[in-house]
Amino acid sequence: DRDVLENPRARIIDRGGDILFVEAAGLGIVGACALQKTGEGQFELTKMGVLESARGRKAGEFLLHAVIARARALGAERLYLLSNSKSAA
Repeated sequence: DRDVLENPRARIIDRGGDILFVEAAGLGIVGACALQKTGEGQFELTKMGVLESARGRKAGEFLLHAVIARARALGAERLYLLSNSKSAA
């Protein structure tokens, strides 16, 4: 995880993935999510987060829809999410 966060271009973008951000009026960038290519036509939705101050404003929902659309544009046939019990809801 640390390597992905410290080297997003090499670990995500250069390997065929993408990183999307969501901005809220008056708050700036409030969330991000990465699409990590894991195989031909296969992507993992990863590193998604929204600032606590932006929660309840549908920023996460907007970001999720944008990530799904981007995955389709990148040729995704399969999109999956691995969850962690330690993640904040």
